[in-house]
Amino acid sequence: MIPRPTGEHDVERIETFERNGLLVFRIDEDLTVYSKFEKLSTLVKQALQQGKANIVFIFTPTSYLNTRLISNLVHYWNLAREHGGSLGLVRPNQDILDVLSTIGLLELMTVYASEEDIGKA
Repeated sequence: MIPRPTGEHDVERIETFERNGLLVFRIDEDLTVYSKFEKLSTLVKQALQQGKANIVFIFTPTSYLNTRLISNLVHYWNLAREHGGSLGLVRPNQDILDVLSTIGLLELMTVYASEEDIGKA
């Protein structure tokens, strides 16, 4: 297991791939209160400029949903919507589900049970 950083850092370990017409960003590191999202934001904006507006995120099972990530998710959702797309999550942990539900963002996203379910009706 990769140790969690104890100082502010940009999220670097991001894998990007397409599945069933959706662009998937797998973040291969735990998101913490120290995580920044400059690289991810750049990748999302590039995808939208290329016409890929249906975006899905996969976080690690122990990722933490902080205000910075919430703010970015809202921003990504707005950008995707402006481009006629959508935002989704794969297997978010219960803490992430609870927070997104409480703030009303969960009802605006598609939650997939597994990677195999991405893009399936």
